[in-house]
Amino acid sequence: MEAMEFERQVGVPLTYYAPLEGPTIAITDISRGDVSARDAALIEIEVRKIVNKYKENDRYKFDYINDLLDDAYAYAPFKFQIAFNRDFIKALGRFRTYDISKEEVEFHLDRLVKIYPRDEMNELYDVFLEWDDTIRLALIYGNSLDVSDLAAKYWSIFTEELRIKKNENISENIKRNWSDMFPTKCWEYLEDLETRRNNLLRIHMKKHESNDEVKKIVACMNNLAYQLSTKR
Repeated sequence: MEAMEFERQVGVPLTYYAPLEGPTIAITDISRGDVSARDAALIEIEVRKIVNKYKENDRYKFDYINDLLDDAYAYAPFKFQIAFNRDFIKALGRFRTYDISKEEVEFHLDRLVKIYPRDEMNELYDVFLEWDDTIRLALIYGNSLDVSDLAAKYWSIFTEELRIKKNENISENIKRNWSDMFPTKCWEYLEDLETRRNNLLRIHMKKHESNDEVKKIVACMNNLAYQLSTKR
């Protein structure tokens, strides 16, 4: 939620609860607005039912965040979101600890290419393809941190566009603000992606140049060996 939208709904600036310095403050009282006391009580009961799903013996389960996210993503408008943020990101976590191979990560990338919501998110399709090519280069010539950072930054720009297209109960001013800011954010993202891609391509070219030099040396040695053998 944007800070302005938070302030509009709660009536207190976000910085009060999350100051730049010092500990955060728990939200204890939220304005009900036009909701009646009876409806507010019913909402409170339902909220507690949902929260209790992630508790055990009155304490939150060890891995409750993953369960919470899985349930939340069940309502995602695109399968791509689930495949990316619940499957692909998890795979990258295992890749960082050497639990899975590069080929297994590429399997998830292949799936993302197949299910990308091209019709609904067409504005970012070319960006997605460039990102896909770049992250595959990073799998070969970068390290696991490079790969994870590329994934995180793409997800950030994807969700920037997603919230413009798919949202509920957001004021028109907020949505207009999102739309106005998106081109600049997208340009900055593409500039960073292009720099990373060019760096990886330079490494790729150097590797191939080195291989060509080795092949030339081997060919010369083979030719020399052949000439020596024929003179005996």
